[in-house]
Amino acid sequence: MPQTYHNYIGGEWLPSASGDQIEVRNPADTDDLLGYVPASTYKVPHALIALETGVVADADKELIRWDGQVRSIEAWNKDHTLRSAMAVSAVPVFQQIARRIGTERMKKYLDAFQYGNREVGPEIDRFWLDGPLKTSALDQIEFFDRLRRGDLPLTGRTLELGRDIIPSEAVSGGALRYKTGAVGIDGTAGEKAALGWIAGYVDRGEDSSIFALNLDVHGQPDLARRLPIAKSILAEVGAI
Repeated sequence: MPQTYHNYIGGEWLPSASGDQIEVRNPADTDDLLGYVPASTYKVPHALIALETGVVADADKELIRWDGQVRSIEAWNKDHTLRSAMAVSAVPVFQQIARRIGTERMKKYLDAFQYGNREVGPEIDRFWLDGPLKTSALDQIEFFDRLRRGDLPLTGRTLELGRDIIPSEAVSGGALRYKTGAVGIDGTAGEKAALGWIAGYVDRGEDSSIFALNLDVHGQPDLARRLPIAKSILAEVGAI
């Protein structure tokens, strides 16, 4: 039975929608319950929508052209495929893709995925960066579990490609697939992150685990801690 781990509410077990167990850690506050802006963790459902609608026809062959605007993250200042944009978390690429998708289709799939509070708002290329879209650790877990199980209203091709382009690394018996996010980071000079995300799953077939973690960020070292903290907890409970 898959188990799921994240830092939401301390010391108790809760049932997930799929009937598996969720281990919850660290005290919750009001923001935890209402959710946070997903930042770049939203690139996973975003990519799925792009592939399903045909806005991006191929994850590896189609180039999304750089708009020529120099941003603070050098890896963003170039053309990208969907896969390479996911790997470096290139916000401007996904902003272009969002404008192609449009508000109506984006909202349709947020509803179909039951993703967070499902709100797009008036700015189609900013809603996952500044709001109004919000999601909680529990919401993240439910989404990644549905993606892992293929329980989203998407074609098999979209599901396969969407899972394959999530950043991953090999672990014992499988792969750790995850996406990070940093609220407040969009390539603007002088920007500062306020909150960090990491969410995803350990892909081991029937013995898989899903996780989501968020933490307050006071500087770059805190962002660098996201993956090590997640891996430490997953190792502690035998998930990797």
